[in-house]
Amino acid sequence: MALNSAPGQRNYPFGGWLVQRDFGPHLTLGGELFAQGKDTDDDKGFATLNFGGSYNLNEHFSLLFSAGHSIAGDRHTFWYFGFYWTWGPEKSSKP
Repeated sequence: MALNSAPGQRNYPFGGWLVQRDFGPHLTLGGELFAQGKDTDDDKGFATLNFGGSYNLNEHFSLLFSAGHSIAGDRHTFWYFGFYWTWGPEKSSKP
C-alpha cells in the first residue's frame, strides 16, 4: 500500500506476481504481472505484463533488463536496463 497525502493524490494498493527461471549460473529470465490502483481521483489504475531478467557477469556485477506494456487501465510502456553492483566479503571455497 502506498500512502500519499499530497493534495489531489490518493493512497493506493499495488502488487505483482513473478515467475522466473535460472538458465545456468549467468542467465535468469522471467515474467511479471503487476497492478497498481488509482493514485489520483482522475486515474484508472493499471495492470502490466513485463518480461526481463539478469545476466551475471561475475560475482559482483550483473546486467538487469525488463520491458512491458499495460494490459488494463491507464496506458503505460515500461522498460529498464541497469548495471547492478554488489560488494562484500569474497566467498571462500575453503571450509
